[in-house]
Amino acid sequence: MTVLRVILIVMVGALAFAGVVDSGPGADRLAAPASSAEAASNRWVMNTERGFYFLWPSPADLPELGALVFTPQHTDSFAPQMQPEALKIPLGRLTQFSYHDQNGYAWFPWNEFVAFNNAEVAAGRPSMLITAGGQPVVAFVDEQNGPRQAVNVGDDRFIDFWIDDYVRRRLLANPSTGEPYPYENIWIGIDNAIFMQSIFEPSTGWDAPFPQSEEEYRESVMYFFRRVKELAPDIHIIANSGSLADESTFTEVWADIDGLMAEGFPQADLTVGYRKADSLKVLRRLIWFGEQGRVTLVRSLIPMDNRVEDHVRNAYMAYLIGRGDNSFFGPHAGVTPNALPEAYYAEMKHALGWHTGPAEEIQPNVWTRPHEGGLVFLNWSDGPVTLPVPGAYADRNGVPVTEIIIPVNSGDYVTLIRPRDLP
Repeated sequence: MTVLRVILIVMVGALAFAGVVDSGPGADRLAAPASSAEAASNRWVMNTERGFYFLWPSPADLPELGALVFTPQHTDSFAPQMQPEALKIPLGRLTQFSYHDQNGYAWFPWNEFVAFNNAEVAAGRPSMLITAGGQPVVAFVDEQNGPRQAVNVGDDRFIDFWIDDYVRRRLLANPSTGEPYPYENIWIGIDNAIFMQSIFEPSTGWDAPFPQSEEEYRESVMYFFRRVKELAPDIHIIANSGSLADESTFTEVWADIDGLMAEGFPQADLTVGYRKADSLKVLRRLIWFGEQGRVTLVRSLIPMDNRVEDHVRNAYMAYLIGRGDNSFFGPHAGVTPNALPEAYYAEMKHALGWHTGPAEEIQPNVWTRPHEGGLVFLNWSDGPVTLPVPGAYADRNGVPVTEIIIPVNSGDYVTLIRPRDLP
């Protein structure tokens, strides 16, 4: 868990408990915002792109948010003030748990699970906690809420427990009363969606009947999501983008996952090779999810330095290239729990409007995409590119152009020249 996330979890939780976020029955609720540019015919989520991922929501923010990710203990703090069609996303986990989660942010019923697992072992059935040489297989050993023990996600007993005891009784219901929450559109967030053996210690030599290879582990994850869809089609899952041992299997592994969250996209410094590679990977995932009409939620961390305008433009262009009809955008103001004010990108949003076609990779790692009000470009290649601009367009300074130069690791746009814009 990053230092930023720890700070955000603590601060957002403190706000809820302190009453800064008004969750009472008399809390005022504003009308759902509308924007003609966002009213895409295929959009079925709330008609606003504003979505927060562990951002600091104020009472004024909540009625206007289309999606909010929060710690599961705070559903009653935030959901009452959100619109019915907004996505309320308590962030849980899937592949590894620890005793910290009994009351920690994942809020997994660890004690109940261990008791259930011990009873199964005593009855002569295999453990659902993965072992190697009889010893626990663990992950995140050095983190504050670690180590976490790997669970066998492909075991039908665990799948039933995850659905009934974790999701239905903890994430979708008030645990103090056992009554289901009255709020619509609660989706289940999955953090640490790193679906590969190599994050665990040890990563090989697991005892039978546990997965014996990356391929078998990947198949167990795919089986989990497929069975959840079959057993509980009312449960909608949105997972945080995490690593795979083989990225070419992404569309298979994520075939039954309803939504994708991109945390810290794009990475701020794309001159660092691994950061650029990760941003390219996530962008291609966002494009694919968007093409499927599924939900995506992008959180960008915007450095608040003397190049803030460039950072905002580059992040927003990357979001627009990967945006689907059901996407949300929630940039941070630096490494803080505060949302970047929409004023930083409102002019671009107004000028460009909604996308009118798919993103096209016109050169390796160079994309363009048509919008109602112009063309969007993104250059994540290894050098600057000069691209033709067909038709009547102006650059962001209002100067008519027939080509545009996009620096390396940058995004830019041109806008349509309409008759009213002519001298």
